[in-house]
Amino acid sequence: MESYMRVVKITNVSEGAFESAEKQVLTELRMPCYVNGEKEHEFTCTPEYQEELILGYLYTEGLIFALEDVIELQKTDLGMDVIIKDSLIGSNLTKESSKDLFRTKNILESIDLFYQRSFRHAATKASHKAMLCLKGGTYYEADDVSRRSAVEKVVGIALKNHVDLSKTYLVFSGRVPADVIEKLVKAQIPMIVARSNPTYEAIQLALEHGIVICGNAKEDSFNIYTGNERFYENERK
Repeated sequence: MESYMRVVKITNVSEGAFESAEKQVLTELRMPCYVNGEKEHEFTCTPEYQEELILGYLYTEGLIFALEDVIELQKTDLGMDVIIKDSLIGSNLTKESSKDLFRTKNILESIDLFYQRSFRHAATKASHKAMLCLKGGTYYEADDVSRRSAVEKVVGIALKNHVDLSKTYLVFSGRVPADVIEKLVKAQIPMIVARSNPTYEAIQLALEHGIVICGNAKEDSFNIYTGNERFYENERK
């Protein structure tokens, strides 16, 4: 069993009958993050990919522009301690995502793979999953108890692998509020394909920044909320 999961004893109640059973549950930790000596954020997250979570957070919050902007990142008794270039403090960097076209066939294949690989959610029903997809079938994935941390982790993993995020898209287990779209804007990720659906505010923000939102993603279908024109014309007829 994975180190970030534990087995607990439960009592199942069904049709008035009590039955003892065991259930896998996630572990979580509280992890403060300090940037240049100041407390920036406190994460509630699962224990793996801690450095990647911090990198993804800094990038999707617009605090760094590239991996090289991080001078030092280390774990201490207080949490994660990060030193970034002084010139970036307060800059709130913005970037442009690509305007590439997408194929429905590739997206449906990614959705199918996403559901096949949702092992932790199947075991616990308590995690979110983010999968970053590239052309050619390459992908990176991360899970977390927090939907935002799942996104930040997978972005951090991609940064460490020197991936051009503007050439990717995100498959995601959660709903799509505006703050998730804000992260895509900052990360230059041009499209999200979500199991659930977006809020009105998320749709308006996506329209403003040219982000494609696909929701209600199933193995054989999905809804396009924004960016219908970003799919090949012959597939839209």
